[in-house]
Amino acid sequence: MAVQEAQTPLPVPPTGFDTSIVQQEFNAESGHFEPPLKNGPQNVSIAITAVAQALLAVTATARPWFYYFVFANTTAAARDVTITELGGNTLNVTIPANDTLVLASIPTAPIFISRTAGNITVIADLAGVNLTATYVMK
Repeated sequence: MAVQEAQTPLPVPPTGFDTSIVQQEFNAESGHFEPPLKNGPQNVSIAITAVAQALLAVTATARPWFYYFVFANTTAAARDVTITELGGNTLNVTIPANDTLVLASIPTAPIFISRTAGNITVIADLAGVNLTATYVMK
């Protein structure tokens, strides 16, 4: 019995379109499928006092999703910090004395979202806390 070799040519590759499939996540806030990071991450830092201060201004078309907070308490007593936005979303955090507190998440599962145009404000019971926050604009 003899073995006979045969070669079959490859099919002609398609042209004019990309065959790769890109899946994007559903953003319940906008109701659309979109990439998780439409814009690059940004940071904001502030020294928190007992007077309410604007952390970030929010517009109707660009809402920040905060996913990383670093609180540094430089005092000898625990400090309470409150972050609020005009829509009623509030985050209360207690930072131990002479300590750093980190709240971390990912951009698609934020810790704090602002849904209403206006300023996000931050206030502490007394001065002595520094805040660095990372966010993306959605």
